[in-house]
Amino acid sequence: MEQYKRETAHKITLKEIKTLPYIEQEGWNSNYLDQQGKKIVRINVMAIVISTDTDSSYISLTLDDASDNMDARFFEMQQKATTIQPGSCVMITGKPRAFGEERYIVGETVQMIDPLWLKCRRAELALTMPPPPPVSSTPSPPSTNPSPTPPSKSPTKTEPKKDIDTFEAIKQKDQGQGVSIDAIIEEFGPEKEKEINELLSKGEIFEIKPGVVKVLE
Repeated sequence: MEQYKRETAHKITLKEIKTLPYIEQEGWNSNYLDQQGKKIVRINVMAIVISTDTDSSYISLTLDDASDNMDARFFEMQQKATTIQPGSCVMITGKPRAFGEERYIVGETVQMIDPLWLKCRRAELALTMPPPPPVSSTPSPPSTNPSPTPPSKSPTKTEPKKDIDTFEAIKQKDQGQGVSIDAIIEEFGPEKEKEINELLSKGEIFEIKPGVVKVLE
């Protein structure tokens, strides 16, 4: 009799689970993700829980690992999954599944972890934001009819913007429930939106719910 061999749980991002080809097989053969020829039957992800939901037959944890969002559904171990609260950092092993256009994880194990492990995992998987589009280097043609120089105006005094590190701004304003991105932008200027996106891509902060971010401590 052939001995059963448990598949390795591969470290992977939620974005990869969503975008890699999902291969369905017949019979007892396991479905898998095709990662450039490597068959991924079981996965290991680290993420922050941004919401929870209880169905009649399973418990769902919505995860965010800064690459994407995805649900992990626990049909067993429901008692363990009920102890996980939004904002918790977790490591989950399970199997990727597809239903129509939707991808999700059927959870096998869930374990709460220190947020620092998220940073280690991100560095290990080398998550990066897409590069910005190239800027055209073609110079603009000189104007043949230059406009006359407008008369100079007396300088007006403007209120200086508060110069504060974005990470520290979020940390200072967080009273435990996260901070609204709009509130940061309104108080410290529109340039903070880009800096917030950079912090999200690096895993320094997480979006615990739409439009609300929190520092990992």
